[in-house]
Amino acid sequence: MERVRVVIQATDPITYVGLSSFLQSRPEVVVVEHRDEADVQVMSTERVGPEALTRLRTSA
Repeated sequence: MERVRVVIQATDPITYVGLSSFLQSRPEVVVVEHRDEADVQVMSTERVGPEALTRLRTSA
């Protein structure tokens, strides 16, 4: 099975830990630290505003 590399961005540390813990429990997913290593980026934010959009655009 090919594993999907995922990087997580979250606006607060509790959400980051929760997402990371959940995704790491899946055998088909490996959580990586850097965007350039990832196949997929997961971003959690309270509101989609200019700052969140900028983070998404600069990570592509």
